[in-house]
Amino acid sequence: MILADKIIELRKKNGWSQEQLAAELGVSRQAISKWESAQSIPDISRILEMSEIFAVSTDFLIKDEMEMSPSVPLDPGTSPIEASGVTKRQVSMEEAVAFLDAKTRSAQLIALGVALCILGVDILITFTTLSDLKMLPLSENVSAIIGVLSMLILITIAVVIFIFFGMQTKRFEYLEEEVFETAYGVTGMVKQRKEKFLPQFTWKVIVGVVLCLFTLMLIIVGSVLSGDADNASSHTTLFLVAGLPLVAIAVYLFVSVGIPWGAMAQLLQEGDFTASNKAKNKIIEPVAGTFWVATTAVFLGYSLSTNNWEKSWIIWPVAALVFVVLVIIVEAWYERK
Repeated sequence: MILADKIIELRKKNGWSQEQLAAELGVSRQAISKWESAQSIPDISRILEMSEIFAVSTDFLIKDEMEMSPSVPLDPGTSPIEASGVTKRQVSMEEAVAFLDAKTRSAQLIALGVALCILGVDILITFTTLSDLKMLPLSENVSAIIGVLSMLILITIAVVIFIFFGMQTKRFEYLEEEVFETAYGVTGMVKQRKEKFLPQFTWKVIVGVVLCLFTLMLIIVGSVLSGDADNASSHTTLFLVAGLPLVAIAVYLFVSVGIPWGAMAQLLQEGDFTASNKAKNKIIEPVAGTFWVATTAVFLGYSLSTNNWEKSWIIWPVAALVFVVLVIIVEAWYERK
């Protein structure tokens, strides 16, 4: 097998397009094309670089008598999917642009849907707390009913948004689940959009984090000011009620930039969307879905039955820590498998 064929084979086993390999080596895509068509031969420095990024010996690359075999080591990040030799789908420039535009358009409304879910819970807590403090001319049962109905209405609106925009981007699901190649120019286009989007992503994340920290400070201050007064827990909950809209705004900011940022990572196959991580995610996602549904059920069940909203919020940070441990366990099991 000649050097040209080996470059093609190794590039495909790593799930890279000609443009991606060119970026790794700091050369043009045309140079890669000429090497793979045997129109030219890379110099010794490029051969050394390819030896490192493909995790093979220089002898293997140079000597025609050395053939590809299962014993030839691949890049440590290569997944079983990549090594299987399955033909990969190619994403055209038009399809990549359509995907990014669809995700960008849907990001704002999906972010609004998530914020509405938080505001729904906030309204329920508000009515319950004001009723406990006798600040509403309504009975506790009526206040609870109004609060629950308001929450369900907002959550229903959010669910409709999620379903509608989920259907709009359903045809792009393979980008999240499969290993693919991108047509010439796609990677460069995505990187350019990502660089342009970075300032917006940065400031929104910073503002969101500040709002979350301010809410935490608000709850702490409320707890201190309430002291040992009558209905201290209810007064503390009022500070939580005041802080949750800020959390809703923060989450809106996170989601509105997180969706487009994630879409670009999908096309670049970076982070959670590398070939190896896609294989892991097929196992982790069902576990995550079950875990968070169960967590939500525990939170609502405990909070509604005890009316202890000022303490029940601790379920979420505890659940987050448990989830991290759970993911580590699943990933360790996957690696051993």
